[in-house]
Amino acid sequence: MGDAIITNDDVAAVIGRYARDHPGEAPDLASVLTAAKGPDPLTARSTVPAHVTCAAVAIAPDGRMLQVLHRTSGRWLPPGGHVEPTDRVLADAALREMAEETGADPGSATLLAAEPIDIDAHDVPARPEKRESAHIHVDLRFLFSLPDQSLTAELAEVRAVRWLPVDALEGRLGTKVLALRSVFTSD
Repeated sequence: MGDAIITNDDVAAVIGRYARDHPGEAPDLASVLTAAKGPDPLTARSTVPAHVTCAAVAIAPDGRMLQVLHRTSGRWLPPGGHVEPTDRVLADAALREMAEETGADPGSATLLAAEPIDIDAHDVPARPEKRESAHIHVDLRFLFSLPDQSLTAELAEVRAVRWLPVDALEGRLGTKVLALRSVFTSD
């Protein structure tokens, strides 16, 4: 396996800017910034106790957000996953994962902000069948516009795909997406 294009310095810069812009969330990201100074690549899925993943918050012009029913967690989430060594920037990983999981045409998506609109750190349980110990995903979520299109769930990775009205989104991500509504809708 070759060297990753995205370095720990790249990850630290993105997370550092996010923490500066979202000071209330900064304490939750401090350990990741410390880990970025270490030798283990934060973009490698083998790096524990935590590594970076990326997700696409893809919004249709009518204000619906693309979600996948995650095969392992059973939760509806933005499509996303692990960074690959061929991803040039973190948003590329989100776009690639969206296409892989949903069949969305990546050429029709437009990145609306170079920085993540949200960073969500969540626990991932151990998966002995994959020889993975429990760890943390630090999920960098990038905002894309995506025309409404026919989608097909990649059943090896997700159980289903849906478009959900952004008004129905809950939690911190829902609040952030609703605050940006004018960026991606024509109403």
